[in-house]
Amino acid sequence: MILNFAIEGFTSFNERQEISFTAFNKQRIKNTKYEENYVLESPFRECKSILFFGNNAVGKTNVILALSTLRYILNTGKFPDPRWFNWYNTQMGFELVVSKGRDYYEYKIKINRDGYIVSEALLKNEENIFTFDSNILQSELLDNKIEEIYSIRSTSPVLLKLKDFIHKEYDEFMEAVKKISVVITNSYDLDDKGLRYEFSEITKQKIETNKALALELLQQIDSSIVDISFKLYDLEEKTYEIYLHRYSRRENNNIKQNIADESSGVKKIVSLLAKLLSIYDGETLVIDELDSSISTRSLMLIYNNMINNGRNRSGQLIVSTHNLELLNLDLFAPEQIYILSKNDCLSTEINSLADFDLRSSNKRLAVKFLQREFEV
Repeated sequence: MILNFAIEGFTSFNERQEISFTAFNKQRIKNTKYEENYVLESPFRECKSILFFGNNAVGKTNVILALSTLRYILNTGKFPDPRWFNWYNTQMGFELVVSKGRDYYEYKIKINRDGYIVSEALLKNEENIFTFDSNILQSELLDNKIEEIYSIRSTSPVLLKLKDFIHKEYDEFMEAVKKISVVITNSYDLDDKGLRYEFSEITKQKIETNKALALELLQQIDSSIVDISFKLYDLEEKTYEIYLHRYSRRENNNIKQNIADESSGVKKIVSLLAKLLSIYDGETLVIDELDSSISTRSLMLIYNNMINNGRNRSGQLIVSTHNLELLNLDLFAPEQIYILSKNDCLSTEINSLADFDLRSSNKRLAVKFLQREFEV
């Protein structure tokens, strides 16, 4: 699970901005209405859900892009194009803290516009696995010769170069990173960019293995759905069409309908179904604008019945949203809600709702938001 994430010098982010995905220091959760919103069995008390609010073009999508970019760096060893740098900054930096059981890993990296690493580090439970700064590598786990060999300018992550020497720590950290899935706006839209309505063998197996839970998720969107079935579409590619079944009182029978004929909201949930199910396997799902095409009632049902729920033991759903009905302290703790806005330099700033005085007036939070009371 994600414990912390920080960004600087990336797109609309100039100065370092930090997001905590855990309960705040001294925040009381036990025996409150937010008890099921957190993983209290964990020493880190991770949030099961986080929401990013903000007006258009303030940087909500950029937060999610930043997390996706760091995953890309770690998976490929390649750095982003210079056009992703903030216009005021010559360096781009990311920091990610993830839990692995009762341990946690902290990874930091900074790169410059020329594509060289400025600094990089990996820590486990506050103990240095390695640090790389000013082209000098230091690690108590490595021989001096290895430190000397890699104490040079680098255009790719030092972590990847050292994976054979720190394989246990590398494997544990990357296992935690691979449990993070990022979905950017419209990549789940089955009508967008010519995406097809067929699903892979892996997706089919995931849904069939967790069919009861999959149906429960779909019923939060459309309560008339009673079953799911698949039909082989391409034998060579092993892809399948998915059909939703609804009970018709008039026909006294189930009616089968291809996903291509469904509403946008149903299509979205179906396309995300396997990833949403993975939350119950302890994975973190990060989605840009989950709320588009999905009703407020359905969103609230998903959060109350599926995410902020005792059945969800160790998964996270992190989303950007415009739905002000979710700006609701009956559903989420202030520490689970982040407000994004732009300062006078047009750089994005992130503040937790807990940073504001919420008792100063009786106005609804949505009204305060619309009146720009949460902007910097």
